[in-house]
Amino acid sequence: GVVREGSVSMPKDGAWTFTTLDGFTWETKSSKNVVTLATAAPDVLVVCEAAQHQFEAYEKVIERATEKGAPIIFSGTFESSFGWYAEKWQEWQAVGAEGRSFSIPTWSNTNIFPGGRQDPKILKAERNMDPDLFQERYGGIPCKPKELVFPEFDFKKHVKPVDKLFDPQLPVEIWVDPATHVYSVLFVQRQNRAI
Repeated sequence: GVVREGSVSMPKDGAWTFTTLDGFTWETKSSKNVVTLATAAPDVLVVCEAAQHQFEAYEKVIERATEKGAPIIFSGTFESSFGWYAEKWQEWQAVGAEGRSFSIPTWSNTNIFPGGRQDPKILKAERNMDPDLFQERYGGIPCKPKELVFPEFDFKKHVKPVDKLFDPQLPVEIWVDPATHVYSVLFVQRQNRAI
């Protein structure tokens, strides 16, 4: 009852198009060849199973949205992720981030899990899984990579807008961490106050 009768088509390239009763035209695309994402500027973009797309597709979607300032909705689980999706989810948790992220945990579907978070099936899964993996698969919170130097790093807690931290009266120092293959360069301003 939402799709206009006779508006559904499936072209040879596998992309579906249809029009809703209120006049919105939807077109599906595949990111297997990101060039196919470059068509007319859309009003809204929805990326389903975002973790399954390579970062190049993410960049192309941003590019497509730019002309009209179209909102982009990324959805899906973190399973088998290319990594960028979980990183963006974390980044978008910070105050002042370019985007916003939130999770809808499995147990919020009370038709399947009537006890919600305390449903016996959810509690059994939690008892039998690694806590981080449980949070990723059931809670919608991505696991942190095991190889992090500072596993306690959290965008929400540790990232603040520069204008809230920078003091033009204090000197800025450059710190370099030379490593074997990569190195980081930090611009540091020492301050004697709690942040």
